[in-house]
Amino acid sequence: MDIIFSPKAGEIYGLFTSLYVSWNIDLLESHIEKFGINLKEELREDYYWIRKSHHKKAEKMDFFFHHESKIFKAFLVLDKIWESQSINDYIVFIDKLSHADLRKGIVKTLIDDKLKNDNERIEQLSRNKVDTLSFINELDISKGAKWDVFCFIDQMEKYRLEFINIIKDYIPHYKKLLKKNSKSINEVNAEVHEKVNLHGMKFIKAYTNNLINLDEFKNVYITNSYFDSYLIYFTLMNNTEDCYLVVGAFYHEVIGQNNKTESQLKVLKNLSDPTRFGIMKYILHDKRYGQEIALKFNISNASVSYHMNNLLLLNLVEIYKQDNKVFYQLNKDRVMETIRFLKDELCL
Repeated sequence: MDIIFSPKAGEIYGLFTSLYVSWNIDLLESHIEKFGINLKEELREDYYWIRKSHHKKAEKMDFFFHHESKIFKAFLVLDKIWESQSINDYIVFIDKLSHADLRKGIVKTLIDDKLKNDNERIEQLSRNKVDTLSFINELDISKGAKWDVFCFIDQMEKYRLEFINIIKDYIPHYKKLLKKNSKSINEVNAEVHEKVNLHGMKFIKAYTNNLINLDEFKNVYITNSYFDSYLIYFTLMNNTEDCYLVVGAFYHEVIGQNNKTESQLKVLKNLSDPTRFGIMKYILHDKRYGQEIALKFNISNASVSYHMNNLLLLNLVEIYKQDNKVFYQLNKDRVMETIRFLKDELCL
């Protein structure tokens, strides 16, 4: 197994996600507040500055970056980001994407929202406009988000040009933000680079809080993204032989990895949620994928995603790949760790 760490990939990826996070800053703040974290003031200033500087483009920003739309993800191809030598290099790649590739990008994004990773189905649904539009029409998403995706598929050249123009206008400002925060960015990258060289996969597993079982992959690509701050993102590619991980610079503050008591109390809080507790029992003995969980508990795919994200952040769930799908199973060791914590703390 090879580990490929690339600071440049984080710089390119962060350009796009800094726009997304800043445009949905209220969601980030709500997310981290649940973990007892306040947004760092320097990050808050940067996010709100980005948001304010795009205020005159609000309609276009909503189209591409609103949390219900996420059309910008159709332009994010992780392996190409790792191959690119610069932001401009990656924009050239976006400009050359075929219509089939753009359809595949948007379909993959929407299927990922259902917590599945089915390459064969993605290919089938993106092979032509009719099949893609039919798939979108059946999605359980808001009317506004559905209409935006319809428009994107129907006029891809128009919206590709609009997206590229937004990015090109933003690049000079983004580079200033990178320079402003270069000390923090360089410190994180230097630490990860050193520890990858020293400890390899052992470090990666600890650094990502064992978010996904990495033992079955041929290559693990990892980067840090300063403006993804408290978030972590992963995707499987090339028939799941490769795993791509993007880790926010302050992700460990969310999982409370450095504070045992805080971390265990967050586990207990999750256990007290009836739906989440039911999901944990459901995935106790058998691996399940997102759609199965949604049907079992009669909840939406968005609700499943919300619950699973909380469980994943606390390492209560393990992720496995099987038949090009992502499956979830309860991490019993983590639960036993919490039981031992209670026994020790309460002298039981």
